[in-house]
Amino acid sequence: MGQDIIFQQEFNERESSGKFISGSEIKALVQEFIDEACPLSSLRSNPRDSNLFTLHAERDLQNKMLGLGHPPAITAPLMKKCRNSKGFPITFDGELGLQRPLLELLNLQHPSVVAANKHFAPQKEVDPLFRLASATASTDQPHMVGEYAFFIYLVRGTGAERLSSLAPIVIRLDTQERAEDIERRLLGSLQNAQYRNTLPAFEWRDLADYFADYRDALQAKIESRNNAIIDSRIAGLRQTSAANVSRWSDALSQAESTNIQNMRRGQINREPDRLQAKVDDLEAKRGVDISGNLALAGYIRYVSGEQ
Repeated sequence: MGQDIIFQQEFNERESSGKFISGSEIKALVQEFIDEACPLSSLRSNPRDSNLFTLHAERDLQNKMLGLGHPPAITAPLMKKCRNSKGFPITFDGELGLQRPLLELLNLQHPSVVAANKHFAPQKEVDPLFRLASATASTDQPHMVGEYAFFIYLVRGTGAERLSSLAPIVIRLDTQERAEDIERRLLGSLQNAQYRNTLPAFEWRDLADYFADYRDALQAKIESRNNAIIDSRIAGLRQTSAANVSRWSDALSQAESTNIQNMRRGQINREPDRLQAKVDDLEAKRGVDISGNLALAGYIRYVSGEQ
């Protein structure tokens, strides 16, 4: 759940700072929550309107919302909708929710969003270097036989895409060089590790240099992907914005009330600035920053055949 924690920390910072949180960000939070914690439930988009969704809230999601302790005045109408086998229509668009009262508006105060926020609440950090290990593993690859030192980092990154993963770095003791083929197998080999309380000292260049090499390679690898994600999201924002303007323009042409006409003109006139603000926010995420904490270190010895 590491990736989700990184996303949630950013979400909390934006909420506590008073910075605008868009409907698309709330939708991403709820979607990730349902995918991870409520597999019986689902959130499906409406192919005819990008602002409409159908929520199928089964018992797993219902129980998490009921567990928040909201009063019956809030939960009873919501549970009635949840019992609809066909699901019920929702939106993350505040304006659309006001215009169409029958739509369930999922905003920051909605039980589903509160439950998602609670589920992804950051956990207390553990000591970065929390375990030392010594392990022996068998291999049928002659070139792998030998002794190695390994270091596993918990890597975190910022950008358009959240990043949290375990990064193993393995050093062959006789050559003091990285063994990338062992790195790809290490996590599986450690399933039978024997743990101990001390880590012998090794004489090689500063360990930080090895991680710096890894970080630089990883940063280069994901930077192009990060830019592609941003380009895709900007294209989606522009498409949604154009659809909104078209919808508001149609409503303006049909409106007879002066107040409604003024409201629609205001929406249309404000849309370019609103869109540009969202685009600027995404553009600011083109940089990728990678950091890591040491989580596990020790020896591993590969021998031929069975252990």
